[in-house]
Amino acid sequence: MIRAYLLKINISKVVLLLLNLCLLSCATTQPINDFFGIKMDEAEYEYFVIKSYSVQKGVNYQSTPNMNPLIYAWAEIEANKIRIKVVNDSNNPIFINYNYDKFTLVNTKNEEFILDKGQVFDYPKQNSVAPNNSIEFVLNLPSDFWSTVGMKDQQSVTAIYNDEFWTGTNKVAIFKENLKHIAVSLGGELIIFLKPVTG
Repeated sequence: MIRAYLLKINISKVVLLLLNLCLLSCATTQPINDFFGIKMDEAEYEYFVIKSYSVQKGVNYQSTPNMNPLIYAWAEIEANKIRIKVVNDSNNPIFINYNYDKFTLVNTKNEEFILDKGQVFDYPKQNSVAPNNSIEFVLNLPSDFWSTVGMKDQQSVTAIYNDEFWTGTNKVAIFKENLKHIAVSLGGELIIFLKPVTG
């Protein structure tokens, strides 16, 4: 009787162990970052292909000799913001300038959304990213103009018009699954194309 009871307990433990292993192996691992890219000319865009990504092995991609893998970026979409980290492992500084920097989301329909950089005093203070350094930009995802400010009485437009535009409650349908790439232009010249990573 004791032997049968112990056997029943051991079988229960084995079943629980197998269920846990199955759940762990079936769970999809979400990447920490949503997009990755390196410095390239726009003409090289089609030749940049992300083949795979994992937290353990990093990103595996196809590039050309004209691209510069020493300048690269990661991006992650949050609730109403996007975080872009640019890394400079090259020997030259990357110049940044609030007035010339541009961040663009492009979806699978080739629609472009320019990201709001926020107020100038919230933008990174340095004018360059030194060699072997990085910089992080936190940008606002665009709001739907017509369902927020655009539908208001034009007589009520105030000095906070732009702030209301970018902080509206109804967001444009920006789903990372529908994004083709993110284009980053720094100092008016550096172009990094970030494409979705695959888990």
